[in-house]
Amino acid sequence: MLKHLPSDKAVGTDSITNRILQASGDQAIDMIYLYMLIIWEVKTYPGAWASALVQPIYKGGGKDRHSLVSYRGIYLLNTLTKLFEGLIELRLSKFTDLNDTLIPSQQGSRITRQTHDAIYALVATIQERSQYGFPSYCGFIDFATAYPSVHRERLGLTLKNYKITGKIWQLLKENSLRVLHALID
Repeated sequence: MLKHLPSDKAVGTDSITNRILQASGDQAIDMIYLYMLIIWEVKTYPGAWASALVQPIYKGGGKDRHSLVSYRGIYLLNTLTKLFEGLIELRLSKFTDLNDTLIPSQQGSRITRQTHDAIYALVATIQERSQYGFPSYCGFIDFATAYPSVHRERLGLTLKNYKITGKIWQLLKENSLRVLHALID
């Protein structure tokens, strides 16, 4: 999985880049594997993993630069946190595919589908309807502003309802309660 990490991603508070991890030798990779295995077994994130730097990015479009809603936050996590969360995401993706827990229209978070598949389907539908003289109506909803308002306890219950329990559930629940943010000026 280390080889597939983008090498030029921004770093968190640990200042470790993906490039450093990718260039490390077999002994370092073995140590990282052991570290992740211990975290998995004890079901507790390291304290340093609870912190994230938040880089505000101006949305543009003539929005008021003095208003917080004109910015979106980019969370810069520690590199090992991102690696571990990638492993959890991989496990969750396999579980949801095997157990058919996602609705058919869910695209972006599935291994075998991508968001642009939905765009192609939309364009094809509009073109086909246009050929037969039928109008098409589309609505676009910006969910980006909703992410910071995720109800974490409800999310934990939803995961349990879909039979996502055990170590993954405990790790996700524990980490969601411990996140600390520091704003970058």
